[in-house]
Amino acid sequence: MEKDDIVQHRPFLGVEFLTWLYFTSEITGGAVPVKGLDDMAIRFERFITLQSGEGEATETLTIRGLSSRLPEAKDGLRRGKKVIKARISLGFEQEDWAFTIDGATFDLSSVKLKASKNKFSSKDDEDEGLSRSAEFFERIHLVEKLLRALEYLFQEFLTHRLSAEKWQAEIAGFRRWVGVG
Repeated sequence: MEKDDIVQHRPFLGVEFLTWLYFTSEITGGAVPVKGLDDMAIRFERFITLQSGEGEATETLTIRGLSSRLPEAKDGLRRGKKVIKARISLGFEQEDWAFTIDGATFDLSSVKLKASKNKFSSKDDEDEGLSRSAEFFERIHLVEKLLRALEYLFQEFLTHRLSAEKWQAEIAGFRRWVGVG
């Protein structure tokens, strides 16, 4: 499924994905299992925005703080809001990233690549160009790896979302977690 197709025809999937990711990361202590891969370390941090309704009936709740594990977020979810935007820290295959993601569009912003600094630094002026080139390509590699990690997470979400049995189990677990029914 292509990003443009999701954004244009199924924008609710991105919002459901972020809500599922938040729930899953909270109940697993941040270790989100992905079939066939090592668990991914996920932490929602600094802010999370939840929303419900449409048009003039839209209600938005933005929570800011050092930890997203605030009672206000869980209360918003209990009242039917879904995660529409969040700041996430993700660890995968010995790399770490921090970024903001918009659920409706899958747009990433404020991406922080946590690569080792000065890994390619050189004291020789002749090698400075090579050093900068190596740093550039490392950053491109890290961005590609982040996108691949998000794709793996989204595929894991779809595995649950597209199976009636698995999705009902997820909804039941979510309802227990937020304290509804």
